[in-house]
Amino acid sequence: MSYIQWVLLLCVASGVVANLGLSQILKVSVPILGFLYPIAITLMILGILHSWLPSYSRPVYVITISMVGLFSLLEIINSTIFNGEFNPYLLWIPLQTDGFGWITIGGIGFVLGSIAGKILPNTGHTNTA
Repeated sequence: MSYIQWVLLLCVASGVVANLGLSQILKVSVPILGFLYPIAITLMILGILHSWLPSYSRPVYVITISMVGLFSLLEIINSTIFNGEFNPYLLWIPLQTDGFGWITIGGIGFVLGSIAGKILPNTGHTNTA
């Protein structure tokens, strides 16, 4: 596509999104952000803690991010599709009443990943930080 075509496409797309209205935009964006922000924060925390992770830290990242991502997905599905039907079960998770249950799940994933990092054989990947 040429530059002019890109400009026209982006202007039309922006106009369509602007005319949807704030409530419609929030209906779409809040579940997406609710899924992504715990994963992003967890990745930042793991990046900060990278030098203190086991020498083979891949399991820590994989297990922690997977558990946080699955929990965030379950939370979003519960709130959007099931209208909070599973809230009584989710409230058993510490910090969930404040919306931070993913931190508990991430901590469990971190511990499990650290144990796996110590047990699994190192396949040549080491921390470089």
